[in-house]
Amino acid sequence: MHEEPRRRPGAHKPHSSQNMSKIETYLDKYFGEGSSIQLPTSSRRILVRVAPLLSMVAAVLIALFIRTYWQMGMERYENASQLVENASRFSQLGTVWHLILVLLGAQIILLLANLPAIFRRKRSGWNGLLRVALLNLVTGVLYLFIPGFGFPNVIGAVVISAGALLGLMQTRSYFR
Repeated sequence: MHEEPRRRPGAHKPHSSQNMSKIETYLDKYFGEGSSIQLPTSSRRILVRVAPLLSMVAAVLIALFIRTYWQMGMERYENASQLVENASRFSQLGTVWHLILVLLGAQIILLLANLPAIFRRKRSGWNGLLRVALLNLVTGVLYLFIPGFGFPNVIGAVVISAGALLGLMQTRSYFR
C-alpha cells in the first residue's frame, strides 16, 4: 500500500475553483443577492433561456471588434505589404495592443468552448461566462494604455461587464 507524500503546512496551493468561489462571494455582494438591483424571476428565466444565443452574438461582436481593432493598428502603415516587409513595425504597435488582441481572442474561445455547457445549463458554462465578463473588464482597463482608446472605452467595458455580472450573479442558481 502506498502512502501519500506529506506536504509542508502552507505548501498547498488553492485550487482554481476555490479562487473562483472567493470571487463569486465578493461579486455576490454587489451583483447578486446583496445587490440593490434585483431582476424579476421572469427576467432571470428569460436570460437563462437566451444565454446560448447571447453567447454566440457576443462571440460574433467580439470577432468584429477584433477585425476593427486590427485595422486601426494597421492604419499606421501605408499598406499590408509594408507591414510584411518590415516586421519590426508590427512590434511597434506595443505589447499592450497585442495583449488586448490575445484577451479578445480568449473571450471568443471561452464563449464558444462553453457553449455546449451553457445550452445544458451546467455550472461549468456559467463559470466560463463569468471568466469572459472578468476578462472583458481587464481588457477595458488595458485600453487606457492605447493611444486613441482611453477613458470612454474603459467606461464602455465597465458598463458591459457590470451588466453581464448582474445577469450572471442573479442567474447562478439556474446553472447546475
